[in-house]
Amino acid sequence: MRRRVRAAGSCALRSGRCGLRVGQSSHDASPAAPKATAALPALDAHPVVALTFDDLPAAGSLPPERNRTRIASELVAESLANRLAGTYGFVNAVKLENDPDAQQALKTWLDAGMNIGSHTWSHMSLTDNTAEAFENDMAQNEPALMRFAARRDWHWFRYPFLWEGDTLEKRTQCAHS
Repeated sequence: MRRRVRAAGSCALRSGRCGLRVGQSSHDASPAAPKATAALPALDAHPVVALTFDDLPAAGSLPPERNRTRIASELVAESLANRLAGTYGFVNAVKLENDPDAQQALKTWLDAGMNIGSHTWSHMSLTDNTAEAFENDMAQNEPALMRFAARRDWHWFRYPFLWEGDTLEKRTQCAHS
């Protein structure tokens, strides 16, 4: 089965370069050096960093007297307070099965304007499995993504553990699916 997904790394940068051009330091190289009289060229646009969360709707065990919906609500509130609307969460749908709290946590995330992408159904490692098994696990995740995302674009993917496979063949096969 061939799917369109966009891979996301641990962070996404949108800029040709990071850093300053020569001569754009805010500090003098030498305090005794003469001050330049010509204006400095404009800085390149700052890189854009994508803040993302893996393993939605449930990562790890719950602290006492907490539930996933409450944690999602607090995370969303903090994100929105810091102008981080549209943040992506990468979903393992196995965690949604038979868990109304996990389902409500993911709904809370999406209702707040956050986005989702795929992190495979079961957090399967491509390094430890065949490409075919990995692709099947990815496909198994898609119905839940479609159902929860509704009309939003959920076609973003992050490899579990950020492991893109232990062979070039696996990596190539999965990158083209």
